[in-house]
Amino acid sequence: MSKLYVLLDNGHGNNTPGKRSPLLQDGTRFYEWEYCREVTAGIKARFEDNKDIEIIMITPEEYDVPLGSRVKRINNYCTKYGTKNCIMLSVHVNAAGNGGWMNARGWSAWTTRGQNNSDKFADCLYEVAEQVLYSNKDFINTFKGHQSQKPIRTDFSDGDKDWEAGFQITKGSNCPAVLTENMFMDNRLDVDYLLSSSGLNDIINIHVEGIKKYYNKYKQ
Repeated sequence: MSKLYVLLDNGHGNNTPGKRSPLLQDGTRFYEWEYCREVTAGIKARFEDNKDIEIIMITPEEYDVPLGSRVKRINNYCTKYGTKNCIMLSVHVNAAGNGGWMNARGWSAWTTRGQNNSDKFADCLYEVAEQVLYSNKDFINTFKGHQSQKPIRTDFSDGDKDWEAGFQITKGSNCPAVLTENMFMDNRLDVDYLLSSSGLNDIINIHVEGIKKYYNKYKQ
């Protein structure tokens, strides 16, 4: 049984323009960089006593590390531990507009184009996301009467659920790599959910249990 090294990346930094919600009712904003670091810290904490899965934070800095540097760090770890023993997970929050409140909602995962082992990891995350999100009845009830809005966003154009794009961090990683978009920071209901204790716990659980599912299916 080989050890799995999870190369964990948090989206953007405190110096990244935009990447924040419109003003909330209390006069504050939701910041993607800050929330993603809270999520990744929660993920890492859940694996502290796990001898089979090790979390490596590739972007511990609060400022925005350039994508090229992130990819280099990822691939250096792949060289150190063996590409087959590594996976990369980049945690983000989505946005549909450029400053105002929008209607788009939901959770999604992205891989690079083409069928590869990244799709296997994304499948694991989607399976868990369905279990976790649909179990949160308060969250699911906010979708009633909004047929165009879905808790989980999928793209079956290539036969699986994940979306595909040429994101540098997934395209450039030598190991299986997935980027998650955890709801929308410019949708009021999504932000309310993300900022709730149950919402934060759900988002952490999706990633933790998705990693475990991948390990149990492909590494044991």
